[in-house]
Amino acid sequence: MKHPLFISFLALLCSLIGQLPAAERPNLIAILSDDYGYGSAGCYGANPALVRTPNIDRLAREGRRFTDANTTSSVCSPTRYSLLTGRYCWRTSLKHEVLSTFAPLHIEPTRLNMASLLKKHGYATAAVGKWHLGYGTADDSPKWRTDYTAELSPGPLDIGFEYHFSVPSNHGDVTGVFVENRFVYGLRGGKIPEHMRVRRPVPDEDEDFQKTYGHEDMENPNSAVKILDLDAPRRKNQRVMKVLTDKATAWLQQQSKDKPFFLYFTPVAVHNPVTPDRDLAGQSKAGLYGDWIHELDHSVGHILDTLDKMGVAQNTLVIFSSDNGGVFKPDNEKLLQTVAFKAGLRVNGDLRGGKHDVWEGGFKVPLDRKSTRLNSS
Repeated sequence: MKHPLFISFLALLCSLIGQLPAAERPNLIAILSDDYGYGSAGCYGANPALVRTPNIDRLAREGRRFTDANTTSSVCSPTRYSLLTGRYCWRTSLKHEVLSTFAPLHIEPTRLNMASLLKKHGYATAAVGKWHLGYGTADDSPKWRTDYTAELSPGPLDIGFEYHFSVPSNHGDVTGVFVENRFVYGLRGGKIPEHMRVRRPVPDEDEDFQKTYGHEDMENPNSAVKILDLDAPRRKNQRVMKVLTDKATAWLQQQSKDKPFFLYFTPVAVHNPVTPDRDLAGQSKAGLYGDWIHELDHSVGHILDTLDKMGVAQNTLVIFSSDNGGVFKPDNEKLLQTVAFKAGLRVNGDLRGGKHDVWEGGFKVPLDRKSTRLNSS
């Protein structure tokens, strides 16, 4: 099947859902992976001797596989804005590149978007995963920046989401923390009113977190930028996908069968730094990058298994795609994507270019969707 622009698919879907009687409205899960190239899944031609993606392939096998889905940008923030609002990001103040870690909320609280529309029609809503759409409202100061020691508002809860758990910017960003709802997760000090303090901070000895976060944990270890000084549990890169997946499935399990839900789930895989969990590392003949792809597929599988266990898979539409094409710089031998490419993995298939490029490899992305009930109607 062909589809020229996947955001219009989602916009149309939301419109149609709003016209259905309440009892017939399906649950909706949009999984937006990070930097996942067109040729990186088995159902899009990836060599099974290098990587295996049974769960992503299942979406295509039991649902629909779109072969001409294109994003609105070859980098992430613009695509994420477009997906949620249905607008081109160049109509905003962001004309190029991506948002800063310290940028204000890019979606105006008054603007209709997928979350606010679906919430209006009775849906429970959640955003779990990479956010990278900003927090707060900028003042007139040229030095204004998001204060992660204070309330992060306005944010996702002000544009229609009822629950939010995120990596605020990028995997390996300068914050090194998670955000839950309006505050840094587990923040023990800062500008937080007593009645809004997190009551159950995560112990530093938890294996999913670490006490410190250094430049070696960042996407660019050689960066001179100063890491934020925050009194909160620090992300452990090899466990970020596990934490995000656990938060997403826990939220799903809390939902009532009497009310439809919308989950905007945005894994950090397969963005740099490439950090597969120790239980998955070393399994792919495409190297660590192949293992990172396996972890993304593993996460998708947990979402699908949760729906099956809840007994709601028949009435849930699951959409899987990516914010842009995969990283493809074959001249840079330091990149693990290059190691995978030399092993035979065609990250973006036969397309020219990749992330950051104006060529098709930067825009054309996998797009699968599954819903047994909708397929049979």
